[in-house]
Amino acid sequence: TALLGRAGLELYDRVRPKLFCLYIQGTDEIAHDLAAYAPPPLAGVSAEDRARFGGGVETYYAWVDGLIGAVAERARRDHADVLVLSDHGFKWAKERPSPSSHGSTDFRTASFWHRLDGILLAWGPDVAADPSRKTASVFDIVPTLCALLGLPPDPRMEGRVLEDVFRPGTLRPQAAEDWGRIAQVRRAAALPVSAAEVDRSVQKLLALGYLSPSLAGPAVLEARPAGDLRTSAAWNNLGLYWKEQGRSGKARQAFLRARSMAPSEYGPPLNLSEVDRAAGREEESTQMLIEAGRLGYPDFVGLVLLRVREDVSSGRAARARALLERTTGALPAETRLLPMLGRLQLQSRSCAAAEATFERYLDQHPDDFDTWNAAASAALCRGDRRSAIARFRKSLTIRADQPRVEEVLRWLSAVTPP
Repeated sequence: TALLGRAGLELYDRVRPKLFCLYIQGTDEIAHDLAAYAPPPLAGVSAEDRARFGGGVETYYAWVDGLIGAVAERARRDHADVLVLSDHGFKWAKERPSPSSHGSTDFRTASFWHRLDGILLAWGPDVAADPSRKTASVFDIVPTLCALLGLPPDPRMEGRVLEDVFRPGTLRPQAAEDWGRIAQVRRAAALPVSAAEVDRSVQKLLALGYLSPSLAGPAVLEARPAGDLRTSAAWNNLGLYWKEQGRSGKARQAFLRARSMAPSEYGPPLNLSEVDRAAGREEESTQMLIEAGRLGYPDFVGLVLLRVREDVSSGRAARARALLERTTGALPAETRLLPMLGRLQLQSRSCAAAEATFERYLDQHPDDFDTWNAAASAALCRGDRRSAIARFRKSLTIRADQPRVEEVLRWLSAVTPP
């Protein structure tokens, strides 16, 4: 980073270009290397390692702040604008996955440490001062730079011009033109690469999210290593490609092959679950989803809840409830799904089942005031006012500021004999 930063600044000082870009890859690399040691402590990370490496990320970021400051100082001197952005964020504190099951430096699981949201900061004489936060996409950057430089965007660009970032009259948007016709690009001859090397590189880029299966294309994904042998990851990647192309039958066969070769990996059964669900094979889909959860898929709960919300919003609450009953029965230690299951049971007037579900959750999470309220509602559904009163009171001891609960509790106390 120091070498690239120094070279970049020297290049800027010598050329003074209209557009200067400085890419700092180390902010991502240092996070993958040392995020597990940052506070608060993560299970499985020794106190000795935390003491040794815990301040590494902050130290490196402070140095990068100084490099950005050097760029900003040149921009101030030359009356230029500065954009600081990232293509994704990183998970910190309690958002971090377990390093024992999802290593931050293992390309198969490194992407689980990424956050979807990145940053975009703008500063300079042409920037409209605005302390509020707004929404932008990485696809917006190049169209905006084109408008800032008075260049035509390519019609294939997906983003929009971020007009509200700059002062009126700063941007000079032009009509779109095909860049393939207005710019000639000379390509250097590539060295020969073996199919095995292609396979490994594609696996890594796909896993990190820097390459989609459709961009990889069949020519790359179908490249066979020596001996006509594909790895499990290669079959999985090929399945993802066919899935994106709408070839669900071929995708399913590829995922099955990947699963048979690597039965301890959660990726193939997870992808099989998606393909089967899209094809209406609910039983097979749920079975594969449960298998992915048992194998350690880190967003298992999030995916189950996403499917539940989709089903409920489309009028298929019974299917949503069945999914929750299957998943909570198969993975009893995963209690985070129980409140949603209890609410669906309550909505269908399965009062006793809902009450049992809420009680099972509260055994592990006794400080969840909202679920105490739900358990009280389940007791009322059964006609048990005394139990409802006790649970509403318990909720209020955890969180006192609940005027609606206080109102219901006063009414219940008034109509329930002592």
